[in-house]
Amino acid sequence: HPQKDPILLVRSLAALQEPNVHLLIAGDGELADAVRAEIVQLGISEKVTMLGAVKQDRLADLHRLSSVCVLTSAFEGLPLVVLEALACGTPIVTTRAGDTPNLLTTDSGVVCQERSPTAIADALQRVLLNPQGYPSQACVRAANPYSAQNVIHTIYDGMLKRWSYALC
Repeated sequence: HPQKDPILLVRSLAALQEPNVHLLIAGDGELADAVRAEIVQLGISEKVTMLGAVKQDRLADLHRLSSVCVLTSAFEGLPLVVLEALACGTPIVTTRAGDTPNLLTTDSGVVCQERSPTAIADALQRVLLNPQGYPSQACVRAANPYSAQNVIHTIYDGMLKRWSYALC
């Protein structure tokens, strides 16, 4: 989808000067053919695998085997893919889209100050060359406030307080 800006993602990979990096793109949509054409034009076909639509249960496996999850969106709310990746212990590289920059810590990901292939490639290189700086525990901790258990607890705790107050 244009909102996700997958063309920026593949251009960022092309700008990355790391020979042993392979990009997995999960999902399918209206830009799939344009993304494939851009991959060929940039000469990075051997460095990219387009997986197409991925079932939810397989997505967690992909997050766990990945070194980093990249979000190149032009705009967002709070993307679930970021929370899912963090919960799997995978650090994030993201644009300043939506609430993602607000939930990341310095040891769970990098927020790119500009939406350019060079800025994203630089952030990717920082994470890939310094994995110990982004430990899985820090990633999981960043996602924890958004876990179903914590969200439900907060909702029910608020309801109980309002109910108790109403009885007084």
